[in-house]
Amino acid sequence: MTDWIPERLLRTPGVRHAVLFSTDGVEKVASDLLSSEQVDHAAASGAGLLSLARGLATEFGSGTQTVRSLSIQWDGGWLLATGVADRTALLVITDDTVHLAQVGQEIQQTVQQLGERALATAPRPSPGAA
Repeated sequence: MTDWIPERLLRTPGVRHAVLFSTDGVEKVASDLLSSEQVDHAAASGAGLLSLARGLATEFGSGTQTVRSLSIQWDGGWLLATGVADRTALLVITDDTVHLAQVGQEIQQTVQQLGERALATAPRPSPGAA
């Protein structure tokens, strides 16, 4: 159901890659231009970055672990990470020609069309749970 998300985002000018992943770092859907190793690295890194941001939000923000989005600019582009549903996030990698507002609007429209429930990741069983 969500296989088209990265390809839809790739049609946005300046977007190079997109990975939909669970917040524990497991890839759900990724753009075809990435190798499986790159997808795994992106999903794990995105989960780690959002986890760090949640820790900072708890300590220095409102006291909750709510992180709506994270952006990192580097030479040649941006990395954007945003929660899109319960235990699910999206990582978008762009070049430096991207219009960030356009990417944000595309992400918002995608989430609204599919609904957060369709994008959510089910909780994983606890270790040792039967």
